[in-house]
Amino acid sequence: GRLFDVDDDREQRRVVLLGATVARNLFQDVDPVGRVVRLGSVPFEVIGVTRPLGTDSGGVDHDDQVVIPLATAMRRVLNIPYVHTLLVQSRSSDDLEPLETEVRDILRARLAVRSGMTEPFLVQNQAVLLRTERGASGAMSRLTMGAAALAALVGGIGIVAVMLIS
Repeated sequence: GRLFDVDDDREQRRVVLLGATVARNLFQDVDPVGRVVRLGSVPFEVIGVTRPLGTDSGGVDHDDQVVIPLATAMRRVLNIPYVHTLLVQSRSSDDLEPLETEVRDILRARLAVRSGMTEPFLVQNQAVLLRTERGASGAMSRLTMGAAALAALVGGIGIVAVMLIS
């Protein structure tokens, strides 16, 4: 098969790339390139199959996906004139800060945000969210350990009291 090209996106062609799992489930051992699949009620021509990516540690199958050009998705499938979410990935965690700044600058320029105006978008850095989650997890762990220590202390006092009484 092949990848999307500029014409596929500009002309909002109904073409699709299938993940390896989807291709196997729909077409078994038959080559799906050139065949037609339906997304909802919209027919799409299969132009390629992605290389197998496997599953991650959470058990998510990354081959269980269907990929279509953005303009086609916005007009023919979702029927929306705007991009709701944009996910950007860096090559390394060291590049996250500069990448976040670059994304903000691009969005400000595209959306004509003037200085002093609030930004009509939200940029979330996953590293910051991960640090926050780890902090909350650590606090919860310390709270659990404190409750367990308090329960052991109360239980020990109860045992000592019963021993003294007997």
